[in-house]
Amino acid sequence: MEGVGPTAKKAHNLSKPMLTYAFTVVTVVLGLAFTLYSLPAPFLPFFHADRNVSSVWDGVILGAVSVGFFISCFLTAQLMEHFNYLPILMTGSGALGILFIVNSFFDRITNNILYIVLSCSFRVVAGIAIGLVSVPSFGVLAKMIPTRIAFVTATAEAALNGAQAFGPFMGSLLYDAGGYSLAFWVPGVIVACNVLLELTIPHVNTLPDQTDTNDSIKVYKDPWIMMAAWHCAACQVLLYFHLPTLDPFAERALGETVVWTGLALLVNTSTTILCTPPLATSKMQVMLVLALLGFFVPMGSTPILVIMIDVYKLRNGGEISV
Repeated sequence: MEGVGPTAKKAHNLSKPMLTYAFTVVTVVLGLAFTLYSLPAPFLPFFHADRNVSSVWDGVILGAVSVGFFISCFLTAQLMEHFNYLPILMTGSGALGILFIVNSFFDRITNNILYIVLSCSFRVVAGIAIGLVSVPSFGVLAKMIPTRIAFVTATAEAALNGAQAFGPFMGSLLYDAGGYSLAFWVPGVIVACNVLLELTIPHVNTLPDQTDTNDSIKVYKDPWIMMAAWHCAACQVLLYFHLPTLDPFAERALGETVVWTGLALLVNTSTTILCTPPLATSKMQVMLVLALLGFFVPMGSTPILVIMIDVYKLRNGGEISV
């Protein structure tokens, strides 16, 4: 992690071992927070089916966290103008952990309407807490190694996406082992304990210079920035839109359990960890992604279509209506 330039001297004077330690801790904290992002995806349809909650709410509750995260990213960026990163980061980790611990008691709620309202509300707030972790993490990592922004961004993205890949797998294992409650309070305790880990991070200043005249509104209106932001948003939609439907499909059409679904989601996105760092800021990335998309989409869609036709035929006496 060499390459500490003049800008870095304003942010920190850490030795290389301490810089490596701080970089590692922040990356781990970021990854653990995003483990909770899609953790309930594999087992929530099962749980809702058992308590007669409409499957429509699978996607609403899972997607509510993204609403909170979207709001939080803008608000946290404003907070970073006035507060150093560490208090914001600690607040996000602590709040996220507590929210998941409280969420572990929702299986005791007998009224489905109350359950849905609380689940959606808690997921929105959880998204806000994840934003309080994500934005300061990216900010401080960039301050630590300002001359290698591509490497920093790629590493953080790999940790983030790898954690989102592992989250559903961990959630499915915990749900299979101990049910709804265990799947929430165990990761909640782990993330809440991040606050203690964050206290060991050496000081890094992320406050902007007093002479900095950047206008946040101008940044948000910049088409170059917003185009990139919406492109990333579209990629995330494509990556996770199938979460609410994969589990029921795996059970009914493939005869697999929630653990298989979690493993499939892990395999689905785990390649991000491997491909993100070497492809950072590369012009070849777009070309390669488009080429791979054209190759792998038929591999994913064609077998599913065959299964869909087989299921339809079985349910209709072996005949396909014209």
